[in-house]
Amino acid sequence: MTTALAWQDLAACKGEDVALFYPDKSAGMTGYREARKICRACPVRHDCLTEALRRQDRYGMLGGLSPRQRARIIRNRETT
Repeated sequence: MTTALAWQDLAACKGEDVALFYPDKSAGMTGYREARKICRACPVRHDCLTEALRRQDRYGMLGGLSPRQRARIIRNRETT
């Protein structure tokens, strides 16, 4: 039996420097460039995004989306 978060073991970011996914705010969206490349190739990107939206994470590149992009999805869900 696998755990609910077993998908994390398959994540493309596993073993990467966590700082890539939480860049300094002064870098703006360009700070996420390297993280986006990793997320694009990730076989469990959808699982990661689903979990980030469920927890309403407010920081970092998760599921291939920035905090601002995820917040927009959450707001849209609340208004529909």
